[in-house]
Amino acid sequence: RSGEGNGIRVQKYEEESYMKVPEGYKRYTGAMLRHTFAREDIDEESGLLHDAMVACNALYRLEFKLNELSAK
Repeated sequence: RSGEGNGIRVQKYEEESYMKVPEGYKRYTGAMLRHTFAREDIDEESGLLHDAMVACNALYRLEFKLNELSAK
């Protein structure tokens, strides 16, 4: 069930489109923080747990960072 956070992305967008987001690391950081400090358990837009969305956004950030470091 922890992979549900990614399910909303796959349903809404083409596969791996998250890597094409301009300033992705910064934007996913913002999204992760919004979900972290949400007052309710369930995200109204997706119907998923905010905790799942936090984990999903953290993994997107990690991939951006790993790609950045491997390019050096």
